[in-house]
Amino acid sequence: MIAGALRVAVTRDEAADGPLSAALTRHGLTAVACPVIFEVEAPDPEPLARAAAALERYDWLVAASARAVLALMRARGGARLPAGLRTAAVGERTAAALVAHGAVAPLVAPHAGAWTLIESLRAADAWPGRRALLPRALDGATDLAEALRRFGAEVDEVAAYRTIERPRDEIAAAFRTAAPDRVVIASPSAARADRRDRRRGATTARAGGGDRAHHRDGAGGARRPRGGSRAR
Repeated sequence: MIAGALRVAVTRDEAADGPLSAALTRHGLTAVACPVIFEVEAPDPEPLARAAAALERYDWLVAASARAVLALMRARGGARLPAGLRTAAVGERTAAALVAHGAVAPLVAPHAGAWTLIESLRAADAWPGRRALLPRALDGATDLAEALRRFGAEVDEVAAYRTIERPRDEIAAAFRTAAPDRVVIASPSAARADRRDRRRGATTARAGGGDRAHHRDGAGGARRPRGGSRAR
C-alpha cells in the first residue's frame, strides 16, 4: 500500500491480487475490494456443453471475458481449441485466456472494449456465411453478436455463466470499510448493480468522497457522484 495513494474500489469478483487490482497497484493506486456481484454457473449448462463439443463447426470464437473462456473450456473437458478456429477477445486478459487453451494470435482491438473490437472484426473476414460462437454472461451485452449478424455472420450466443448481485447490506458494509476515493466498474453487470444500489442510496451515501471513476471494458470515464465529503 502506498501512503497517500488514492483508494480505488474494485467492484468485480476477483481476488486481492487479481489482474485489475494488480494493474491499479502498478499505477500507484491502492486497490480495495468492494465486489457488487459474484459469478456462478449458468442455470442451464447444456447449451454451453453442446457448443463446446461442436467448436470444430465454427469459424470464429469471439470472447467478451476471460471468465467466459474458462467456462467454455471446462465444458470442453480439457480439449484444446481447434487448430483452425480463429479467435477474438475484448482485451489482453481475455486474449491470454484464449492463448492458454490453444488459440493462435487472437484478434484484439487496439483499445479494450466491445465497440473497438467490432471495428477490428469488421475488416477481419468476409463475414457472410461465417459461423461465430459467442460465450458470454447470461445477462451480458449483445453488441458483439448483433454487429456480427449485421456483417452477415451466423452467430450462436451461449450463456457461459451468470452474475448475481450481492445483498445491498453487504455492498454497503464493504464500501463503509473500504472508504474509496474512486470506483472502478469493469463489467455491464457490475454497472447495473452499482446503479441499482446508488438509486437505493446504499453505496453513494456510504462511500462518499470524490469522483467515481467508472471503467467498463477497458475504457474509463468519470462523473461526479451525489453526496458530500468522504465517509470516515
